[in-house]
Amino acid sequence: MEEYNYIVACLAHQIIVEILKKLPAKSLMRFKCVSKSFCALISDPYFIESHQKSYVTQFLINRPRMSYYSLSKSEKRDEELATCPLQYLDQPCFHDLVSMQTTNGLVCLWNQVGDVAICNPFINQHVFLPCQQRNKKSIYAIGFDPTTKIHKVLKEGVPKGDNRLIYSIFTIGIDKSWREISGTCIKFCPTNDNCVCIDGAIYFFNGYYASSCDIVAFSVGDEKFIRRIPFPIKEWPLRFSEFSPRIVEMKGQVALLGHVYFEKGTIVLYILNGTSERELWVKHTIKLPLEFTKIIDLCYLLTTNPKGDIVSIPDLENSPLFLYDIEKKEWRIEAKKRIYEQKFIVKINGLHIYLNLVESIWSLK
Repeated sequence: MEEYNYIVACLAHQIIVEILKKLPAKSLMRFKCVSKSFCALISDPYFIESHQKSYVTQFLINRPRMSYYSLSKSEKRDEELATCPLQYLDQPCFHDLVSMQTTNGLVCLWNQVGDVAICNPFINQHVFLPCQQRNKKSIYAIGFDPTTKIHKVLKEGVPKGDNRLIYSIFTIGIDKSWREISGTCIKFCPTNDNCVCIDGAIYFFNGYYASSCDIVAFSVGDEKFIRRIPFPIKEWPLRFSEFSPRIVEMKGQVALLGHVYFEKGTIVLYILNGTSERELWVKHTIKLPLEFTKIIDLCYLLTTNPKGDIVSIPDLENSPLFLYDIEKKEWRIEAKKRIYEQKFIVKINGLHIYLNLVESIWSLK
């Protein structure tokens, strides 16, 4: 112990921080037991944020096989495969929670009976939120307020025997019960897994009315809806849900990404630029190389990674991932040996539900 204290004393604080930022979540949880100072540092929200940006391991789970892909910087990939943190979600207590959504590496699982769980599979932690009355339909989304460094869960529901839209909020680690948000009656129809939280706002895809589709933004900190963003020129007929665009983050900006209906081998990316007073959709048309078309054309799952690449997840067994660098305008294939796939069984009804997880050590307590 004396030797340890001497070594730590010789290292500058910033050097220790930089070393810890490069470690995976499992290692950091063990290091919290080293000393009170280490525990305080690793538990600090600012360190957690910087670690998540520095140590990027991304997990992609897709339907219908519920397989996962790991995009990891680690050389011990076989070891990672054997201890995949996503296996934590395959527990009996979660099997009846049929819908999923994620923010900051935290996973929100729910059903229409009123059961809701928030999980961090990277640190083997979960909490069940207070059960509310059963609704005709409920949608949940977890968001993050970068100012207070806290996570909140937003619920939209229509109670049975009632046509009123009710919005409720729950602050993780603080609230003991749900709080109904007053004065926020805004009619829109979000989908289970088509939203993204960027810079303190949750952006929902609103595709219920084909004639007036848009994006609805909710402020996590202010706990209110702040604006609606009109869609760009329609590229997708919304009656075909599998061709509807996905809301993604593209280097801190809200973006829409999807295959163009009836245009084989074409992907369109719209990036929202400007301010809330003057917003402009910038369009990028992306053509698939001929040698990729037969594979990627079968894929309806598109997302982005923290580097700003477009990630295409083919709906084929044992297929590699395809990544597109928007700046270089180049496609590349992630070699099969670097992509791992494992069966991950969760009882989910519906099409193409998937999670895009970046490793995190956010605590739920």
